[in-house]
Amino acid sequence: MRTIWSKRANTDLYGHIGHIAKDSPQNAKIVLKKILAMGDSLKDFPYKFQKEPI
Repeated sequence: MRTIWSKRANTDLYGHIGHIAKDSPQNAKIVLKKILAMGDSLKDFPYKFQKEPI
């Protein structure tokens, strides 16, 4: 299984990371790595995070 990020999710993620990086580039890298790791963990635990209703 592979996690596919939508264009909107990717844009939002990097927008938030850019905002964090203005104050702390080091923390921005940490947050980005953690979020991407959570996405990658879905291949092993696909029901780990609930999907929000649309």
